[in-house]
Amino acid sequence: MDSSQRIWSGASDLSRKIPGEYFIPKSLQSDFGSLLTFLGTFATDTRTERFVRVSKARSRFIVPVFENTHHSHNISAILRTADALGLQDAIFCYSETDMRFRLKDSVERGSSDWLSPRRAGSVTQCAETLRASGFCILAVSLPSFERTAEHYRGGLPSFSAQNIDSPHFESFRAGRKVALIFGNELHGVSEEGTSQADGYVHVDMHGFVESLNVSVCAGILLQALRCSLEAKEPGFRISDDERGLLLEHWMARSVTRATELVQVHRPALWPYFDFVRKGLFFDPFNNLHVRKPRL
Repeated sequence: MDSSQRIWSGASDLSRKIPGEYFIPKSLQSDFGSLLTFLGTFATDTRTERFVRVSKARSRFIVPVFENTHHSHNISAILRTADALGLQDAIFCYSETDMRFRLKDSVERGSSDWLSPRRAGSVTQCAETLRASGFCILAVSLPSFERTAEHYRGGLPSFSAQNIDSPHFESFRAGRKVALIFGNELHGVSEEGTSQADGYVHVDMHGFVESLNVSVCAGILLQALRCSLEAKEPGFRISDDERGLLLEHWMARSVTRATELVQVHRPALWPYFDFVRKGLFFDPFNNLHVRKPRL
């Protein structure tokens, strides 16, 4: 595979478990691009132009990971912020299998339809997979480490949002992509989460409040990272091939009666359409577009 394309085509998704590359099964790869051409005829020029414009700003260089975050308002606000900042990925890890990913429509406003929210198993499995894909892992903490004091790993570097653009941070990052682990609303990042961290990051606070809402904290840190890394990394934005796949995904999910149109007029495209519409090219984590519970 050409590393500049970052779309991997293979016989089985069991052969590849790295989230830094999209996956297209060998049996479907010849259809890549056909769906965009077909469904594009049913979308207005204005809508298509907006899709193209937004896709050109999309990035997978920064990934927020949420460990046991469960308040629907917070999750919805985080996804809305990620979309506004042009970040494509968000990963949710739950230590308890009965904890659910929930959205609040009045807050989220459909932002998740344009993102790739996924659910990983454990935060350890998630961090190991991301690290294998070239990410450094930063645990988000309070400046005082109050909520994670019992889990704090001494000797790890710590950065604030205000010095994310510093030479010290760039030396630490060493060209790697960045994953941020945000913890539970009450308890912060768990011991398991901090055990996977390469360092810590926080937001300096100068008032009477002792903490920030997780969605506010996420917005500050993600904005600081985007402003800093976009100017430094040539590969910060997704490639043209990645954009093509993403545009097909958006078209498949948004064109009115897209399912019927494909079944009636282009039935041979149905396997590829179903694969792309569900966002299955974002494996190895479970894509939450396949089943998206709402409140």
